[in-house]
Amino acid sequence: MGTHEVPNQPPPLPELDLFTTDPVLPMAVERHDAGWAIDQLQAFGQRVGSAEVAEWAVLFRESPLNAICEGSGNVIALDLLRALAKEPGASDAIRSVVEPALGADAALDAAAAELDVMLAHPDEGSARRLIEQTALVMQGSLAVQHGSAHLADAFCTSRLGGDWGRMFGTLPISSPTDALVADALPG
Repeated sequence: MGTHEVPNQPPPLPELDLFTTDPVLPMAVERHDAGWAIDQLQAFGQRVGSAEVAEWAVLFRESPLNAICEGSGNVIALDLLRALAKEPGASDAIRSVVEPALGADAALDAAAAELDVMLAHPDEGSARRLIEQTALVMQGSLAVQHGSAHLADAFCTSRLGGDWGRMFGTLPISSPTDALVADALPG
């Protein structure tokens, strides 16, 4: 029995095979962690030397450790290839997360179709691209299934449709930022 309820979280996914998807998660965190830390450091600008900047500098200095804990990006990508080779249902486990959201967003559908091609013919040369595509398509699918309509649209348009920059805060101008922030706040 939990001590509190968090209403803006998706329900558990008991059918999800974490053995198959586990390599995807650290790779996604690794790729976005440095961007978050850099934005925070830049926000402090001229306040170099203050206690606040020292705390953020420690976070930034340690951010590569997120990837090292699980292995380099190449090792993580190869972990996914091994799972796909050893587990006959590994691709089906990934598809089971994605399929319920198909038809809801054209960018998600196109990215999922590209992922299907990649899953059918995985190879070491494109392993990093495969793991990135897997992470993005699974995130988009979960956003469509469990997020608000404007969250799903912003994610799919930007991350799957390509209408974004590589840093935070670069969503399309049409994104309802006030609604997205409201979704992220408790209550």
